[in-house]
Parts: sequence; C-alpha cells; structure tokens
Amino acid sequence: MENEITQFELANFNYDTQEYFTEREERASLIMALTGTHSTSNSDVEGSSDGGAKINSKETSRYNSKTSSEMNQDQITNGYSDAYTIGHTETSSQENSQTDTISNILTNTWSSEHGWGQEESESETKSNGRTFGKSTSNTTSKEVSIEDSKTISKDNTISRVKSNSVTYSVNQQLSNTPTDDGCYEYEVTPKLTSEAVIWACGVNDDYEGDHVEFYTSEVTKNIGNKFIINKTGCSYREKKTEIEINNNDIYKIQKASNGGVANFISSGEELIAPLFDIGGNNYGESVISTNNPKHPWYFGILPSGKLALCENEFDEKHIKWSTETTIPNTDEMNANQLGLKLKIADNGHLVMTAKNILKEYDIKNDDLYKVDISQEIIVWDSLPKDLPFNVGHYGTRGYTLIILENGSSDCQVILYDGLYAPIWKISSKTGASYKGYAFPLEYNFPLKFKTNRTNKYDKHNYIPNTVKAKYSSAILFDCDIIINQEEYMVSDNGVFKAYLQPSGNLVVKEYERTLWSTNTANVGPFSPPYTISLSPIGELVIRDMHKYIVWPDIDNKNDNSGKPVNNNSTDKPIENNDNNLYYKLKLTDNGELKIIDNYENIIWSSLFVRKNNYHMRYVEPLVYSITSCNENPRLPYVYNIHSYEQPEHRNIIVDPYFNNLLPGEKLRFEHNNESYLAVTDSELIWNNFVKNETIATCSKIKELKLLDNGLFLYCEDKTETIASLDYNKKYTLTIKKNLRNNEYKLIIMDMTTHKVEWGYPPVKFLNSVESKLHKYMGRIDIANSFTTYDRLLSINGDGNFAYISNLYGLQLIGKGFFNEIYQMMIFENMFVINAKIIVHSDERLKLIYDSEPNSLLLTNYNENIIWRYDGYIYCDVLSSSDENCNSIYSLSPLYNKDNNKWLHLNDNGILFGEFYVELMNLNDYLKTNDVIYSLRVTEDGDILVNKDKYLHKEYYRKEKLYTLEVLEDGLTLALKSSRGEYKWCNNYINNRPLYAGRIYIGDSFEEGEMLYCQNYSLIVLEGNLIYRNHVDGTEKVVYSVPNVRLTSLAVTDRNIVLLSDNKVQYILSDNIAESNTNSFLSCDFSDNSVYWDDGNGKVLWKYSINNSSNSKSNAVLLYNKYYNKCLYAEPYTNEPITYEDCKNKDKYKWYYVNIDGSTYFKSASKENLCIRVSKNRIVLGNCDKNAIIKYIKTSKFIKRDDKCLSGIDDKDDLDSQYYVKLSNCDRHNKKQLWEFISDINDISN
Repeated sequence: MENEITQFELANFNYDTQEYFTEREERASLIMALTGTHSTSNSDVEGSSDGGAKINSKETSRYNSKTSSEMNQDQITNGYSDAYTIGHTETSSQENSQTDTISNILTNTWSSEHGWGQEESESETKSNGRTFGKSTSNTTSKEVSIEDSKTISKDNTISRVKSNSVTYSVNQQLSNTPTDDGCYEYEVTPKLTSEAVIWACGVNDDYEGDHVEFYTSEVTKNIGNKFIINKTGCSYREKKTEIEINNNDIYKIQKASNGGVANFISSGEELIAPLFDIGGNNYGESVISTNNPKHPWYFGILPSGKLALCENEFDEKHIKWSTETTIPNTDEMNANQLGLKLKIADNGHLVMTAKNILKEYDIKNDDLYKVDISQEIIVWDSLPKDLPFNVGHYGTRGYTLIILENGSSDCQVILYDGLYAPIWKISSKTGASYKGYAFPLEYNFPLKFKTNRTNKYDKHNYIPNTVKAKYSSAILFDCDIIINQEEYMVSDNGVFKAYLQPSGNLVVKEYERTLWSTNTANVGPFSPPYTISLSPIGELVIRDMHKYIVWPDIDNKNDNSGKPVNNNSTDKPIENNDNNLYYKLKLTDNGELKIIDNYENIIWSSLFVRKNNYHMRYVEPLVYSITSCNENPRLPYVYNIHSYEQPEHRNIIVDPYFNNLLPGEKLRFEHNNESYLAVTDSELIWNNFVKNETIATCSKIKELKLLDNGLFLYCEDKTETIASLDYNKKYTLTIKKNLRNNEYKLIIMDMTTHKVEWGYPPVKFLNSVESKLHKYMGRIDIANSFTTYDRLLSINGDGNFAYISNLYGLQLIGKGFFNEIYQMMIFENMFVINAKIIVHSDERLKLIYDSEPNSLLLTNYNENIIWRYDGYIYCDVLSSSDENCNSIYSLSPLYNKDNNKWLHLNDNGILFGEFYVELMNLNDYLKTNDVIYSLRVTEDGDILVNKDKYLHKEYYRKEKLYTLEVLEDGLTLALKSSRGEYKWCNNYINNRPLYAGRIYIGDSFEEGEMLYCQNYSLIVLEGNLIYRNHVDGTEKVVYSVPNVRLTSLAVTDRNIVLLSDNKVQYILSDNIAESNTNSFLSCDFSDNSVYWDDGNGKVLWKYSINNSSNSKSNAVLLYNKYYNKCLYAEPYTNEPITYEDCKNKDKYKWYYVNIDGSTYFKSASKENLCIRVSKNRIVLGNCDKNAIIKYIKTSKFIKRDDKCLSGIDDKDDLDSQYYVKLSNCDRHNKKQLWEFISDINDISN
C-alpha cells in the first residue's frame, strides 16, 4: 500500500508538472499569437537584460491542462518594418484594440494554415508576453498596396463564411424567357438592405471642447426570403443578362453622355487627377457626373488633390463636399504628376493613391536595404487604417460607384457592392462630419509636401491642443528624466514632434500627421497615465501607471567582447572606456527618432531600414525595474507569494519570488479583481467576489509574510499566526477558483507534494462528514461538508484519504476521478452531492472513507451502509450470494471482465446499460418521487430498491441463488434463479410479457418462461413441464419424458407441442379437427387450472390440482349500509383501501379465500394482492401473515385479531371519510358492519 501511495503521488506530481509547463507554454504561445510572434520557450519566464529586471506577476502553477498552440511568424516586408505594419495605432479605440488588426502595408504574410504572420525574429526569442521583431527586406520588391493586402484577408474571410453558410430556400418565380436556343445558367444571391442607426452624443474633446456629435452605424441585412437572380450563358465569356426582379437595380440608372463622362465607375476603373485646371470639357477622366444640362453635379479629383462633390461647376468655388488631401498645384509638383487616382479596392473601400510622394532619406552604408520611394501609396481611404475590414460582397460583378440626383437641391454619391447593397454614401449635405481619412498610413519617411491638419475625427492627422512643448531635439539619458504624456520634443527645423499619447502610443508627427509610432495604443491590460524613462545605459522604456512595461527599444550597444560598436563606419576608432559613454535621444530634421551615444553610434532607430531597429511590444503585465537607477520593483498586486526562491532554467530566470505583501498591496486572482487578499495599514482582508471578510487586524501592519513554517502577519505591536505549517517546506500562497461552482479560495500548497495544506475558507482534514462541527488541534476533523481541496481520512488510520481536486473532482487512490463532483454535504437525513440530493433516508447520516475497499461509505444511525461510492466495481452480474456484487449504488458503475461498463445507476434513478443505453426509469416504474440511490438482489430473491421499495418480490419459494444481468440484446435486464427461471425483467425475455396470463400462437414459451396465473403458474423448468402453487410453495410435474430434457412449449393451430433439446416434438393435447389460428393457452382462476381453448370457446385440454384443500368464495362486494358504499382499491401494492360508491367492477370485488386454515380477502382485480395491515394502515399488498383477516358472519365484522375494520370519519379531516382503520370492535357501531353482496342489484333494492 505504501508503494502504491508513493507511485500515486509521483504520478500526480509528474502530471501536475507536465500540465504546469504545458499551460505556461500554451499561454506564452497565445500571447505571442496575439501580437504575431511565435515563442518556442517551454515555460512562462522572463530573461534578464542589461540594467533591467523583469517581474512576471503570473502565478507559478496552474492545475488545468490544455493543449499548446502555435503561430508561424515568418515575414519579409517590402520597405516597411514590422513595427509599423501591425499594432494598435492612435486611431484605435479601446474596444477595437483588444486584439491586433491588420493595418498599414502588408505583403506575402498570409498563410492559410497559420493566419497572419506578423513579425520575424532573427535570434532566439527569450521573452514571453511581448512581441520581439526584426524586419528584413530587399530593394527589388514592390510594395503591395493595402487594398491588395486586405483582399487577401477578404478571400480568406469569404472562405470561412462559406464553411459556415446558411442555406436559403429560393421560392421566387422566374418569368424570363430565353431569346434563343443557347445555353443559360442562373446565379442566385441573397437580396440585402442597409439600415442606419443614428446617435446624438454630448462630447468634450481636445479639438472643439463641449459640443454635440452625431454618429451613425450602417448594417446590411438579408431581406427575408428574397433573392437576386441573374441569367448568364454557360460560358463565362458570354455577357450576363439581368432578370429585372430587383427594385435596387443600379444597372437601369447607369449611363454615359456623348462626351464620354459617365455617371458611374466600376471595379477596375479609375478617376485620375486632371493635367490642367478644369476648363471646357477636358475632365472626362477625372469625374463622374449626373449630366443634367440644367443642373449638373460632379464627383471627382480636383487639381488640388481633393476628392470633391461639386454643384453646377467642377472647381474649388462650387465644392459641396471634399476630402482633406490637398496637394500642391505647381509646375514642379501637382496631383497629375504624382499619379493621383481614385479607384474601388476589391474589399469595398474607396481609395486614392499617388506615386513619388516620399522624400529622399539619409542612406547609411550598413542599412539593411534601400526603399523604392517612387512606389504607389494610399493617400486617402474611406475607412481608418485600424479598421481595414471588408465591406459588402464583391460577387461576380464587383463594386459600382454612382452619382445620383436626390431631388432638386441635393446629390448623392453611392457605392454599391456586387449584390447592389449600398455600402458607402456621401451627399451635398454630409458636411464636415465625414471627410474620409487622408494620408492614413505611417509612411516612416517624410513627404515631399506639407499636409494640413484634418478634422477632429482623424487623430492620425492632428496634434491635440493639450500637447505642450517640453524638450528640444535631443534629450540626455538620465535617471531623472521622465517624459510624461503629451510632452513633446521637437526637431531643430520645427517640422517633427515626438510625444507620448494618453493611449500609451509613442508617435513622431510630421507637422500634424503621424509619421511613425510604436503601435501601442490602448493595449490591455495596461492603464494610463504612461511615461517614458531614459536610463543612463541607453534604455528607452514606455511604462504604465503600475510600471508595467509596454514597449522598450532593443539596443545593440556591445558586441560579445563588451566593446562599444561603431554602427556607422568601420574606420572610426572607438575608445574602450565604458565610463565615458553616455546616450541621447535625438529627433532629426528628417523625422528619424534614434538613440545615439557620445561617439554618434546609432544604438537604436525608429527608421526600419537601419540595422538597429529592434523592439518589443508587451501584452502581459510585467513590471520593469531600471536597476541602473536603483529602482526597487514592487507590484501593486501579485498572483502568488512563495516561501522559497524559485530555480533558474538555463539563462532564463523564472518569476522572481515575493514572500511578502506590504500594506497597499494585493494577492489577486489572475488578471481580474473578482477575488483578492488585501493588506491595509490595519487589516488583512479577504474579498471573495461576494463580500469582504476581515481575517486579522492590528494597530499597524508591517507585512504579511510566507515562511517555510507558516503564514504570519507582522505588526508593530505583535505577530499573528495566520497559518501554522510543517517546517522546512516549499509553500506557495495563491487564490484558486473552483472550476465547477466559480467559488474562490485562498490556499497554501506544498509545492513538493502538491498538496493543499491550508485554506481560507478552511481546508478540512476530515475523519467523517456529519451534521455537526468538530475541531482537533485547530483543524476541522468533522463537518457537514467535504469540498474542494478537503481530505477525508481513512477510518483505518493508514494515512490514505479521499480527495476533491479542483481540476479532477472526487479522487480515490487508484480509482481515477469523478470530474463533476466538487462538494458532498449532509443535512440531517439528506446526503447531497453538489446541489443534488443523492440519499434522503434515515437521520444521523455519516460519510466515511475506508481504504480497505477503497470506498466512500454512507451509514445510518445503526451503522448500516445505505450508500457507497466505489468509483467502479468489477462484477459480471449482480448475485444474491456475493456481498461485494449484490448491489449497485448511484454514481458507481459496474464493469464486467471485459472492462465494459454494463450497468450504471445515475442520480436521477435511471438504470443504464452498456453504451449508456437507458434500461429503465426506476421512479416511473415504482411510481415514486423518492430519490433512488441503491438497488440490491437479496438472498430471498427480491430486488430491493433503497431499503423499503421492491422492484420485484419472490412470489414462489426461496432458491439458492439469484442473479441480475443484462441479456445479449443489451436492452433487457433480467433476474434469473439458480434453477434457470426468469423471475423478473424490465422488458420481454423473448417476444411477450414475462407475466403473461395467456399464450397465443407464436408467443415464446422457452425454458425459464411461464404462464403466470397469480397464485399459480405453468413453467418449463429443469427439463419438465411443471405446475406450481405459489400460495403453499408446492409443485407437480404435468409432463415429462424419461431421459429427455424438454426446453419449450408451443401453441399451434391444431395442438400444444413440447419440444426437447434435440428438437423432438411431444404432443400434449388432442389435435383440433380443423386448423384455428385463434387458439390459446390460458388461466382459469375459478379452479386454479390451466386450459387450452381452440379459439371458439371450446376447452380441448385442461390441468388442475384436484386435491387442493384451499377454497374461495365467488367474488363479492364488501358493502357498508351506513355509508351505502363498498370497499375499493386500485390493484397496486401499498394502495390504500377506501370505501366508494359501489360499482360492478373487479376493483370493488373480493374473494374470501381459505388457504390452509387461514382466511384472506383477495382482490378480484389482482388475485395475488390482499387486504393487509402495514404500519397501522389498511392497504392492498402481499397475501402474507399480515393479510390474515376473518369475516364474522353473525356480527358482520371484518376482523383482524381483536380489532375490527371501520370507517374513520374524522370531522377535522375531510379526506378521512373515505379511509378505513382497525378499531375496537363495537356491534353498535354501524361503520364496522360489512355485508357480502354477490349482485350489485341487491344494494339498490
């Protein structure tokens, strides 16, 4: 046993260790996936860096195992680094920044298996909870525009939608007639409509102050069961013909004037900036128009670079709506020369693009690559860069942009998708509330021209008035330098500003447009205000209010020898004197933000082409301490504290330990504030999500400390012991959430054995579970609950115990676990698991654990076992002679020798067979609402349910052995005796009821089956045909053949035949002259005989016992003249005897029977049931000694011993007038006088 325990504990420890690392690896992989970097680290750890120590506040051990997942992050960009392509930008809201979105310029990073790969690391990633990136590129590749990148996303999205498509039933009638004998196909797509919701909101912002703004949300929906049906030829080259069933058919309103200016453009077409000032008709390629000669409207590109809607004339003076994409209009530079054009992207965005707008940049010899600054770049988008979603459905015809008059004074420009659903719209009345998004990308290089400050809705293109000047173009790195939010440094030429936004995003602005950013806006779980720290050793770190690190640079100050590295030239000598080194943050006149040392070496640069462009972006709360500034790291909250220092793994340091909490700090549950342990100046408080509880108080708290012998609260005037533990152990204090009922518990775990040694609420070390509370040496050893982390110790004192695990539920050593169980309780006479009543029985229930059978035992006040949990038991059958296999209890299934679960009783009273096939519902069968918790085959041949209900009661005489088993069909549960008789079953043994009182042609009558006649039966048993008397337990052989084993009886159309085991037939009766398929074998209760009827009412064979001393009367009514009513009972066990209005039915009739000198009143409705006394009640039941009742004809008494049957008639109980009881005999009491009435007509007379 000791070896088994050791193996058990080792197995548990090994499993917990594996799941611990699995969970931490999975969490690390998930964190990497969120920001695009795959980590191969095998634990949740943090690496050391020069001058910095990182504290991971995640708990040490988790007890739920999960599978690990990965994302591939390989990427090659085409001129823009990873830091600028993916992340959270200043236009992101808190809501849409919870996960990274596709932004800026993407290339061939899409993988159908792994999704978007965002960053590639050229060195081993040694970080968890952050991104770590270094971009590579080449000079020959061309930039893939954002709309092309988004198209890749769109195609994938559509493929996902198709895999989860909704099937519609198309019921529209086609009225189109083909014009020729050609081949045609029909394309069906859902008809959609757009709905808009408008909000009016009071706003106070840094752009306009207090004012009201209107917001709209447009939603596209399917219109009921309506569809657009297009007719096409069988070849894709054939022109499509539209069937006009759509009211929104934009094809009917598309047109072009004689001058070639259309009122629409479609996917694949473009509008280009005009070459000269607009004049005459020289604008055909730049606009679309309504072409109304009297009142024309125009939409297109002006020479100034604006996309504009104009009325009457297409010029600056007649603008009714326009974008904010102003471009110089000179001979040296104008919109036409820059290739400015408007087109519809394949994802439903309207975009304007231009070429040659980037300035030349300062090229270094060691740059990683050169960038093609002439490439085509988006300069306006209809949606912001952080929301690059697919709009509408491309379909087969693409998108259409059309200009339409809207009454006499308004005009609309509408973009329709491939299903003719409107997905974008502006009008002459749109005004300044929407201008689109000008110059939406962080180009990282300056533009050749100055862009203007745009409207307040586009934070990308303006600097709030709250941002103030604080620093020049260079800042010396020093511990005293803390750059706060909205404090900017400015380049010497005044063009560029760098500052930290309130969202946590560090940006470089060219005039008012964002040139570059860290893409760290609104990244959870960080909280403002944010700051930038500049350490003396060249670290630039963005941290939040808790000093959680959000974004640091990754510098390259030293090579492996520790000497300063010259990143600019191999010719310049560098003095190897670290004491002379200092660092500056420099914002150049080209917008490059860089860290340089006093030798002008570039330590880090924001410009992605530079060699030193490493960065990290964190998504998990990790405190970063700048050790070169002597910072002492303390977390505002942690997830666990330890009594020991954690080990090191290779060059990676596991979370530095805390063994204490100081006032103002918390031990918290994971990343939420649902539950925590808080230390204040005077209280130790436990918050369990529902309420606060004070664990301890003192005048002034110094610290809460976990040592190797306990948990202690140190105060100025005393030391209070919170938990006393064994010495020299490795302990961890943490908070666990019950996975099943979501309750929280504060626990201390021995990390060597992984056993919970203390808890709040208390962890119990129980000897028993009872309806009382008892403590021994400060520990609870008797309680009414056994719950998560508790131990129920064995009654044998051998150190073994049953345990309820948070992850696995109830566990027995070597018996596996019951995952759903998290609590067992006793309330007086109820035993409850979780919130479900399992046993509702005697008082003084007690639950104990016995390690010898390895079972939980529930006993009553007599110490009798009434329920037990064994986990599982190996029993091929339930046998009356095997104490270990004569019962089944709820929740403990039975397994056979083939390791198959063949019988299971659940907590709803349902018996299941193999493969969880339902065999029967015991509550329904027994017609009871009582909780069913056990079923036992007794030595008397009964099937006892709980301790007071009978599924079956032996009706004949006791045999040596009874077995309950599931037959080969897997559906029939049958009780069989040692003689081979089927005593009971839940189903048919073969093809007819087991207790059939009549056998027809084709009905089964195999060995072990019987013709059941209540007080007697006919059965094929032990090779003979036997007649049995159930009352006196006697039997006689009706038919036998020497040395032949009879195995079955069959009723035919001419006779009764017995068959032997070798298939020989023996005729039991004379043959019928003519075949009759209606013949049957049946019971005759008048003389306790069995007879064969030819089907026409003629008895051709009969068997009865003529020498029986028993006799019975004809069926009579038991009539009481005082009530003018008769005794009545439903033909079921334990049904009460009542008196009702007399009726000529068997339920009102009785046989007065004399059996071996004792008299009984048997029900004419069911003759095996008699009037009997049960616990002072008069009920219908078994004809046993409690049913012996006499009838005294002279006094008309129905008498039991010295008592007589009488009505109750309690005036205070209206229902009592229908019931009877035994009372002292009184011949003057008319309620006790009963008459035998053979004919109901005698009552009426």
